[in-house]
Amino acid sequence: MSAIMIFPSESSWGSIYSVFGVVIFTVGISKLTRGIKYYKRLLLVLMIFIGTLSVLFFTDYINVTRNNVAPMFRESSTYIGGDMEVLYYDAPFYDVIKCDDKFYVVKNKNYSHEDLFTYCTNK
Repeated sequence: MSAIMIFPSESSWGSIYSVFGVVIFTVGISKLTRGIKYYKRLLLVLMIFIGTLSVLFFTDYINVTRNNVAPMFRESSTYIGGDMEVLYYDAPFYDVIKCDDKFYVVKNKNYSHEDLFTYCTNK
């Protein structure tokens, strides 16, 4: 969580260190649960790993919608110049389009350049 607070959302280092922190946290939980049977321990560690990643993704989504910032956990980002500057962020579960310093969360699909310009001109 500290990586999210330290690094700006435009930087990918926050997401890298956050996932690294989740892995370290999960390994620590695994070491603490050595007394549990192997399959129960594996299931517990897997649930903790997925749950912690889910909290990070949900926190990032809330941060985008409430604080009007770029998503930290994203697969790619695309800048489209021209008459209007458009930024497109492809996050794992949703997409974000930045038009005139405003971020809009949209459905997760492949958008063409024309779709992005049309979306921004209609907003």
